[in-house]
Amino acid sequence: MINNLHDYPFNRPGMSLAELIIVLCITALLASIATLTFSGMTGRAQLQSAADRLISDLRLVRDQAQSDKKTYTLQIKPGLLSYEAPGVFDINNERDISVNLGDSYYRINAMIIQLDNGSSISFDKRGKPSSVGNIILRRGLDKITIVINKVGRIEQIDP
Repeated sequence: MINNLHDYPFNRPGMSLAELIIVLCITALLASIATLTFSGMTGRAQLQSAADRLISDLRLVRDQAQSDKKTYTLQIKPGLLSYEAPGVFDINNERDISVNLGDSYYRINAMIIQLDNGSSISFDKRGKPSSVGNIILRRGLDKITIVINKVGRIEQIDP
């Protein structure tokens, strides 16, 4: 009968220090990759959320103009990364629409306005916009372009 562990080298209990270090290095590498991937996904989700909010508010201003049969304006302040629509009620905040896309919720880095009549868009009683063109939202390397055409259609174009 053999009771010496050295006679059975592959049945030793536990792991060697080298094996433990290799496992820890692989685990740390996978964790860092997952963290980087998750942070990139979070940034893209915040950018998409900001674009959805702006599109929703543009459509609300257009629809309110058609409903009330009068002109309403969405005023964009690209330097402040914000916009407002006086006279158009924001049901979430119980006041006129006023949104800052640079705040901690959206974290947009840049808002580029490419409209033919400045940085405001008015919709008349038929829903026709006073300005047509693009609004580009950026967060890091990601961007989303919102297009407003001459009949009042508002849509997002992904790069």
